[in-house]
Amino acid sequence: MELKDMRLGDRLRALRKQKGLKQRQLGDLAGASQAVIQKIENNKSIRPRCLDKLAKALDVTPAFLMYGEGDGAINRSEVSKEGLILAKKWDSLATRSKLKVVELVNQLTLKG
Repeated sequence: MELKDMRLGDRLRALRKQKGLKQRQLGDLAGASQAVIQKIENNKSIRPRCLDKLAKALDVTPAFLMYGEGDGAINRSEVSKEGLILAKKWDSLATRSKLKVVELVNQLTLKG
């Protein structure tokens, strides 16, 4: 099964293993405990607060980690000035706001 077709927990586990990380190591990188990583990987937590930090630790976008959207790769050389501004502000948003932004972007790109 492709990463984009997996659930969040399965995608997180596969990406973590690709990086050769133990749950505790990934947790340390993302500021979370091993128990939190385990809970997410077992699909017991569907909206983890540490999603952005997990994505950063795994070198994927938060949207790819959460929803399997895009190819997941972060290619900073192809990001526009506006995209960089948005990315810098992203971390200051509450989780609920981030979900709204993702939903809005999805709606806008479908209408495109």
